[in-house]
Amino acid sequence: KTDRETMKILFVDCDGVVNLDSTPLRHVPELNRYCCGIDKNLLQLLKVIVEKTDCRIVLTSTWRKKPSMLEYFKKNLEEAGILDHFEGCTLDFYPNNLSVKGRTDEIDQYLIKSSPEKYAIIDDANLHDIYYRANVLTMNNFFRINEKTGITAEDVEKIVAHLSCT
Repeated sequence: KTDRETMKILFVDCDGVVNLDSTPLRHVPELNRYCCGIDKNLLQLLKVIVEKTDCRIVLTSTWRKKPSMLEYFKKNLEEAGILDHFEGCTLDFYPNNLSVKGRTDEIDQYLIKSSPEKYAIIDDANLHDIYYRANVLTMNNFFRINEKTGITAEDVEKIVAHLSCT
């Protein structure tokens, strides 16, 4: 098998997954406002998934649309010791839209390009209800994260099991 055929991808949203409403704010110059940063404890849970499954991280969050937010995300991955697992970002089909509109289409396109062996999507938005695409968002690949808690140890356990099963 090629590297692509054995690759595992974790599609990651940020807000509500690696941060909470209570996470300290940081200034985002492009938006000229303050936004939630990254909760280090939640990032450590993401790190557990990466270390246990050797998956690649693909950012689906609207954070990928603003250079300072993308750099901040990557800086946090580096501080956590997992930047080498950052594969990139999904394409941006709706550049002026800072919502989840089109997220499943963008993930579909990434999957066509990369053909990973396994993948998981973590997001606090109910993508099943918003923009359902049966070939991407099966119950087996989509893990909805509770925005009030962010990613939890229980979520990590399920995602690791999913990415590890043969």
